[in-house]
Amino acid sequence: MAKSYPLKVAGLQVPVSMLVHEHADDTHVSRFIASDGVWEEYETQLIVERLQAGDVFIDVGANIGYYSALAAQCVDRSGHVFGFEPEPLNYALFAQNAALSGADYGDNVTAVNAALASQPGQGYLYLNEANRGDHQIYDDGRGRNKTAIELLHGDSYFDAIDPELKARVIKVDTQGAEIEVLTGLAKLVERSRQGLSLVIEFWPRGLINAGGNAHQLLDWLLALELSIFIIDQIDNRLIPATEADLRPWIDDLNNDASNEGFLNLLLENSI
Repeated sequence: MAKSYPLKVAGLQVPVSMLVHEHADDTHVSRFIASDGVWEEYETQLIVERLQAGDVFIDVGANIGYYSALAAQCVDRSGHVFGFEPEPLNYALFAQNAALSGADYGDNVTAVNAALASQPGQGYLYLNEANRGDHQIYDDGRGRNKTAIELLHGDSYFDAIDPELKARVIKVDTQGAEIEVLTGLAKLVERSRQGLSLVIEFWPRGLINAGGNAHQLLDWLLALELSIFIIDQIDNRLIPATEADLRPWIDDLNNDASNEGFLNLLLENSI
């Protein structure tokens, strides 16, 4: 059974509470929100600081809707939040949280029970029953249960809403499926590029397991010609990163199958 907990995030004008999984059902996102009132505190700050009234926020891999709930307040009635979460139990809480957080802002949160991909269709999600932020689109051989999910092509979805729509912030955290997501969102990303902040997980082993590789994702990101920063959650700082910094790091991780290291990156126009 889900319980509601208040968020303790700096800068909120109106208190926000969220329904989360019981601690025994999720050892990560829900547990930290329940105990600390915040998840990924520095990344939260970065996203909240970049959103204002009228903006569009796209939350890919929304989980229970933490970032979407915060963004709803930031973008206000004149903006909109689109969140995508394919896993049924996460989505059930996300939909409830979206209704609660968006109610004061003109129902400005759209919660979608699907994953974004390069092609529309059907797929499977392999479930981590303990860490509900670690569901994956591939079978890692650890005997995970799986559930059928809907796959949406991002550009087709948004073109049907508004072919000129631009996003101010896009957050992508999909456990190795980031190339699939960005390929399907290529038009919207390019259209938004000048004013875009892209927050993305960069996990080489997950990318390999999902059928891609980190060099391929880095190529995609470099083509945007945006400044790249490593989000340092320990010292709460942004570390500028170049291709020369990231290529050797990728090689080191690719050569060690046991290395599960990852980075969270921020890309934006620093001019």
